[in-house]
Amino acid sequence: MAKEQLNKTIVTDEERKERWIDKYVYAFESEEYICWLQHFTDKFPEFSSNAWQYFATPIQVSDMRNVKDLEFFHEGIGLYAFNNYIYPVLQDNKYFFRISYNNVGYEIGQKFVNNGPRQIYCKRVELTDTEEFIPFEDIMTNTPQENVPNIEEQLGKLSSVISETLNNQVPAEAILDIFLSEVFPTKSSALKRTREQGK
Repeated sequence: MAKEQLNKTIVTDEERKERWIDKYVYAFESEEYICWLQHFTDKFPEFSSNAWQYFATPIQVSDMRNVKDLEFFHEGIGLYAFNNYIYPVLQDNKYFFRISYNNVGYEIGQKFVNNGPRQIYCKRVELTDTEEFIPFEDIMTNTPQENVPNIEEQLGKLSSVISETLNNQVPAEAILDIFLSEVFPTKSSALKRTREQGK
């Protein structure tokens, strides 16, 4: 992943920023971290970045360091996904991205357990034909997904239409109502009922 992408993140402390960049380089400009992850999840198919604060299962110091670095790994995947219009899967009390490497699939995301603080977690999963996985090689080389040019073209057209509509004195709230009715019809209906009840 190119360093220019990392500079888009908002990190006010320069020393902390350099530390983040070093970790991103380790995680994404070589296969070292993902190879460690494949080996580690052979033994621990699911773990969180703070798991060994609470469990006494011994692991090596280098493994502990890599476990903690899962947070940086998750951040980098999220940055790539954001730039490629890939959005996390929402499921129960967690949301995550699916990535693949060397014929192995992973969920990398956040979950909330018993109303506690969020946990960054990794879960080894089977690859399937019905679920989309981001190839780790694409993340590592910062290769855009195939549909990105079309998405950006369509969003550009949409933006132009919205701007023209606003310039023609159509209220922003009316535009939002139309947007909600097309994209989120259930939420739009609920909003309409609320307005009618308020009359």
